[in-house]
Amino acid sequence: MVANPRFAAMQVSDSTAKAVIFGTIGMIAFVVIMAVLFPEPPKPPAPAVVACSPEDPTGTAAAELLLIKWKAGYSGDEVWALKSKNRKRLFNVTSFERLGPVYSVKENPHASIWVFRVDSTTRGGIPVTQTWDFYVKQQDNSCRVYDLTQD
Repeated sequence: MVANPRFAAMQVSDSTAKAVIFGTIGMIAFVVIMAVLFPEPPKPPAPAVVACSPEDPTGTAAAELLLIKWKAGYSGDEVWALKSKNRKRLFNVTSFERLGPVYSVKENPHASIWVFRVDSTTRGGIPVTQTWDFYVKQQDNSCRVYDLTQD
C-alpha cells in the first residue's frame, strides 16, 4: 500500500529505477566515447598574406626604405626592382608620410601601390611637397619598387 496516494504515480519498482540509471550512464558513456573518437575537426589555417599585397607590411617597407635612403643621401638602387626601366630620384628628401588608401594591382596579386606625401627639393633646390605613388612588387622573395609616379 502506498503511504501517500498523491505520489502513487511517481513510485517505480527497483528494476525500473535501475534501468533508468543504467540507461542514463550508458548515454553519457556513448557521448564521451563519440567525443573522443570524433573530435571537433581542426580549424582551417588562416589565409596567408600574399607577399607585397596591400595587406603585407613588407610592401610599404620597400617604399619607406627607398625614401629613407634618399633622405640619407643614397641612391637606393638596392630597393629598386632589377628590371625597372623608369628609376626616378627625389632630391633632398626632408620628410615623408604614408597616406591612404593603398591600392592593389589587378594584374598581379604580388604587387601594390603605396601613396606617400614627400617633402623634397627639385634639382635646382626649390622646396616642393608632392604626393607620389610607389609601385611595389615581389622579386626574389622580397618586395621591390618598380615604378614611381606623381599623383
